Amino acid sequence: MDTVASERSNMSSVAVLAVCQALGMSCMALSITITALVGSSLAPTPALATLPLALQFVATAVMTIPVSLFMGRYGRRAGFSVGSLLGIAGGVVSCLAVFLADFWVFCGGAALLGAFATHVALYRFAAADV
Repeated sequence: MDTVASERSNMSSVAVLAVCQALGMSCMALSITITALVGSSLAPTPALATLPLALQFVATAVMTIPVSLFMGRYGRRAGFSVGSLLGIAGGVVSCLAVFLADFWVFCGGAALLGAFATHVALYRFAAADV
């Protein structure tokens, strides 16, 4: 009986992680498209139009090791919770930047979304370990 309950729990965990990854990757695909468009409309010069998108990718790369270390120390639940908060913060800051027509605030929001993307990329490893 314990084996059946454990197997159901594992399947449930994998399903939740798969849904989280699917939603997170959908958000990131949408964010990449919108970041380029909004960046071009808010940029003070056309040369800076893709800076928010570049910052998003740089933040994803820079945060990879710190996020892994954080999850190793505090657990995946805490790590994914922090990642979700970064995604929410990135969305709010980016939205605020659009309403204020502030390019530099938008760059900050894009960087937060890049940090969120790092967490999203780690869902598949959590699912593989279940």
